Amino acid sequence: DLIAATLQTTLDPRYSSWRVAEQFKRLRLSGPVQAAGRTTVVPISLNFPFFHKGPRDFTDTSRELPEYLSEVRRNVEPILGPLVKAMSALIEAGLRYERGEVSKAESVAETLAGNVDNLSPELRFCAMVLHEEILRVQGKDAEPETIGDMIKDTAAFYLSANYLAFTTNIELDNGDENAAVKWLEGQSPIRSTQLYKVYQHFTTAKAMMVTGKLSAAEKLLDRLVNFSSDYRRSADHIEALALRAVCLWRLKRTKESVAVFTDAILKAREFELIMPIIKNGGAVLPVLQKMLNRLKYGYGEDKLDKAFVNSLLMRSREISKHTPGMFSRAKSRPIKLSPRQSEVIGYLVQNLSYREIGAKMGVTVAAVDYHIRVLHEKFDALNTRELLEKAGELGFVEI
Repeated sequence: DLIAATLQTTLDPRYSSWRVAEQFKRLRLSGPVQAAGRTTVVPISLNFPFFHKGPRDFTDTSRELPEYLSEVRRNVEPILGPLVKAMSALIEAGLRYERGEVSKAESVAETLAGNVDNLSPELRFCAMVLHEEILRVQGKDAEPETIGDMIKDTAAFYLSANYLAFTTNIELDNGDENAAVKWLEGQSPIRSTQLYKVYQHFTTAKAMMVTGKLSAAEKLLDRLVNFSSDYRRSADHIEALALRAVCLWRLKRTKESVAVFTDAILKAREFELIMPIIKNGGAVLPVLQKMLNRLKYGYGEDKLDKAFVNSLLMRSREISKHTPGMFSRAKSRPIKLSPRQSEVIGYLVQNLSYREIGAKMGVTVAAVDYHIRVLHEKFDALNTRELLEKAGELGFVEI
């Protein structure tokens, strides 16, 4: 709580998990604190907005905080100094990661992860998980087992549930259905969404999606959307929206999927947090491709920036090279083409224009365009050149 109040003066409130809220929970803390060689009792009244929902002017709090912070610094700064420094580094690395500044985030996280010996097990766990996650999305060698060793060494076994969720997430992002089944077997029914289990709730939703329990996953993700919005957890909110859109897409509820994904993209643009969308790699590509195709023909231009959506698509594709996505195993199944689609690919190999293809097939240019867009989605191709390359690799055509 002391750290939360201290950092609140330096964090941009738009990005902070501790968003200023309508009502404040007053905590009266008192306890012995060892400072400057003496033991003293420090009574501190803190504004702690973490549990509340409504908006409130940030300046209201900033006028009150100096009084509390001066008391904190005077009595406990000798103790909190290194801790606040570590927390600041952790938040900087996390924020840079969520913004997509992965190389800068890696530099900060690597330094922090290399100096965790004097931190509490909780902070050590956070620093190590963040560092491994940053390495993972770049396709670099990660060693998550070192986190398990740390838990054993420090006897912090209460961190084991989130560690298991972290390692399971890595397997789910590669479409491992066995990992999904194992995770779900070890979970109790979620009767209420709990703050300290949010990371585990996301793992449960993804495991449901991998095992084909899409309706149950969609309901859980809807709860996570509302929960993260209530608690002003922007990154979680964006990720929940993106995953729900993917789930709706798999349920063939395309219109709803596009609407939900539009909300996710608008939030990502507003808060400059793109990693909650793109870190899922191949899972989000079909929906992003669909939205880019719609923008190409003017649909949604009043809300979305085409260049921004395209950048999300390109970054997701980059991550998908080493994070195939939750449904990568399903993608390995044979692709089936209709006679019309096979005919269109044959004409594309001959480098015919849409108009020429339409004339040969006896259909309109719009119909040809529709067939080609469907082919892009089936082959997960960004453009016609890539479509033909993948079709050639799979033996559909000779190029």
